[in-house]
Amino acid sequence: MSNGIKSGQFLTFKIEEELFALEIFSVREILEVPEITIVPGMSDLIRGIVNIRGLVIPVIDIKKKFIDKDTEITKDSVIIVIEVKIDGDISLMGIMADAAESVISLTISDIEQPPKLGMAVNKNYLKGIGKTSKGFALLLDTETLFSEEEIIISV
Repeated sequence: MSNGIKSGQFLTFKIEEELFALEIFSVREILEVPEITIVPGMSDLIRGIVNIRGLVIPVIDIKKKFIDKDTEITKDSVIIVIEVKIDGDISLMGIMADAAESVISLTISDIEQPPKLGMAVNKNYLKGIGKTSKGFALLLDTETLFSEEEIIISV
């Protein structure tokens, strides 16, 4: 498996019925959805900003990016706060998800390259596909998930 992904722990979460995963080292925390402040002029992908212990964190509606549908906030909805690299600096960003699932361990043999065809999610956003006890998890690449324009607009 290439793309620099190694065995390790991953946080799994749901968007619709799809299982996604992030490498655990990029996850700062998981939050119940607090009040989100809408900021005029932000990208359609940006749901707004939240105040987390005095830090202003932009919140990306990843469902909108993948399937052009707003995330409906329910009792299971979460914001996953991740660290992303912007111009060499680490910044915090929130990703909305329908539900957090669990932390899983994957070995190199559990991780496959995404197929070249038939993916609903752009394969450039993926580091691979992990085989889990619940099926497959799409392993997201936080470095390619958002274009520079999306990040700059949101920070």
